[in-house]
Amino acid sequence: MIETCEWVLREMRDEGGGFYSALDADSEGEEGRFYIWDRDEIFEVLGEQEGDLFCSAYGVTTGGNWRDPASTSEEKTNILFLPRPLDEAYGTEGIEPGELRDRLSAARKKLLARRGGRVRPHLDDKIMTDWNGLMIGSLAYAGKALNEPRYIKAAEDAANFILSNLRREGRLLHTYRDGSARIPGYLDDYANLADGLLDLYQATGEKEWLAQAQTLTDEMLELFSDDQAGGFFFVSVDGVEGDPAISLFRSKDPYDRAVPSGNGVAARVLLRLGEITGNKTYREEAGDLLRAFRVYLEDAPRGTESLMLAAAIYLDQKPAKNVEIEKEPGLVARMRKAPVTIKVFDHGEESSGGKVQLAIRLLIDKGWHINSHRPIQDYLIPPRIELDDNPSWILAEVSYPEGEKITLAFSPDPLSVYQGTVEIPVTIRARGEPPPSATITFRVDFQPCNANSCLAPETVKLPVVIRAEVKKGG
Repeated sequence: MIETCEWVLREMRDEGGGFYSALDADSEGEEGRFYIWDRDEIFEVLGEQEGDLFCSAYGVTTGGNWRDPASTSEEKTNILFLPRPLDEAYGTEGIEPGELRDRLSAARKKLLARRGGRVRPHLDDKIMTDWNGLMIGSLAYAGKALNEPRYIKAAEDAANFILSNLRREGRLLHTYRDGSARIPGYLDDYANLADGLLDLYQATGEKEWLAQAQTLTDEMLELFSDDQAGGFFFVSVDGVEGDPAISLFRSKDPYDRAVPSGNGVAARVLLRLGEITGNKTYREEAGDLLRAFRVYLEDAPRGTESLMLAAAIYLDQKPAKNVEIEKEPGLVARMRKAPVTIKVFDHGEESSGGKVQLAIRLLIDKGWHINSHRPIQDYLIPPRIELDDNPSWILAEVSYPEGEKITLAFSPDPLSVYQGTVEIPVTIRARGEPPPSATITFRVDFQPCNANSCLAPETVKLPVVIRAEVKKGG
């Protein structure tokens, strides 16, 4: 992931912050010429000792490991690849893991500098809104998961570029080149950009990105919705006015191709906004969309995976029945982000100094865990409970319990984790004289893991109504 992000920032980024569309595969009339290597050239750059190590690690041979199948030439050259994982190469090369990685990293930098002197492939320098939306979301997601501020900053720069240069009279445009933006935006432009801005909001907490995503989504509903059959058309309603041919063949595509379908991304955006804002209309719109394409999901699940993902989110977010709330005294908020359900309880406990005692309960699905508040390994991400800024209340104390020590196959060292049901007492304190009633919002950060892998870190927000009139005394 890191190398991919670094390549994008190095090769595909416009000086204004947007991202270009593509690089050609060929240069100097040959497919892949910019990227292939001759063993002698590697030795010329690295020397015999480092060159031999590099060639062994990356499958480079004297006779070459690849021939262009489209060429009439029998000549073979080398594509760099790992014929075996580096973990297996440690013993073979007789070098300590850290030293091997450092030496190969230094060698790659030297070869990258040499490659920079070659004739470069043609750059398609169009900046397209839909593809930039995907890149914004990917960099924001990677920046948060890897704790790399540069990636988040790059996502912010791209978002600012698109919103500043590819909007005209409040409408989104599709493509930009040489200082000029044109072509009214399509469904994919609105959906992908809104989705990327939501990733950016979750990575930064900046409400500006949430507001922009909501504005784009509202415009998407107005411009692209099929009010009769559900789902979204690819072309906006005003994009077909006066053109009967486009109106007749106005498409509504559920299928993923090289990129996710606009309808699949739109469904995900609606569900995310519904969860973040509490606006039920977004969820209802997503439900209508999924029902409109149900037959396609049943007949071609591998071709509609973005819609399948949205359907899974939709079913996972299904509101709990009222009877569940009635059976749990003191339950004031509930949210599920698979594989974790989070509940907030107010049992009416009070203490001196305008304090209110609450409890946040984490119910973690079987087979899953989250790191404890004090993980043994410093690179693991602990859960965190915070309170959004509030004029009436502040978070006074969070009492995290001790974690449970477990050992999993992927780590020889024990891990400190939470499993099953975890109760976390929290105390909030009034800033002054508390109002009779106020809504506070808890923010819970956590990273779910199973025995094999970890999901990306999640943030769940839970609004809670605090009624001060029942907290008198003390």
